[in-house]
Amino acid sequence: MTDIEINDDILQDYTNAICRHSRIGADAVKTLLSNSERPAYPRQEIGAIQYAEILLEFVTLLLSFTDRCLFWVAIADKRLGVRFRDDLMDELVGRCISSAVDYCFFGLEEHPKEEYKKSCFRAHNARMEQYAKYEKCFAEKGEGTKDTLVWEFAKNVCEMVGRDHDIALLTMCAKVIVNAIKDVDSNSFIAKLLQ
Repeated sequence: MTDIEINDDILQDYTNAICRHSRIGADAVKTLLSNSERPAYPRQEIGAIQYAEILLEFVTLLLSFTDRCLFWVAIADKRLGVRFRDDLMDELVGRCISSAVDYCFFGLEEHPKEEYKKSCFRAHNARMEQYAKYEKCFAEKGEGTKDTLVWEFAKNVCEMVGRDHDIALLTMCAKVIVNAIKDVDSNSFIAKLLQ
């Protein structure tokens, strides 16, 4: 990685927290869809691949928050720099995607899993590029939600399941991610890592 020694246990705990909250998010989406009684949005079951895509969307958003925090820390702490941020993010992305795919496709042979992981990395990178465009994470009081990171993330999840204008799903995704952000706490992770 870099000249700074990174505690593997801290990295793994953080990876586990991201993946745990991503599963909570994917499970919440699955439950909302399968229990829907609204005429415009009837019940809908999602398969393993769609579930994995939703889970990975939550992973990517949580890693986007981590990347933003690391950016500011790397600027403030001269001993870190961009290389530290890039190396750490590469390590976290690799761990999180591997963990998520292994969870979703437990028992699947390694070769198809490895191929799927490669496609997940490409999808993750494309989404991170999209998410980097949004300066604000949340709307301020009195502002609209358009072009805020969390709202655009929720819209992506809705598009994945074919419910582009489902306000209940949009709102639920936003609430789940707010709770995840509080618990995952990128700032505490970075502080522990740099102790």
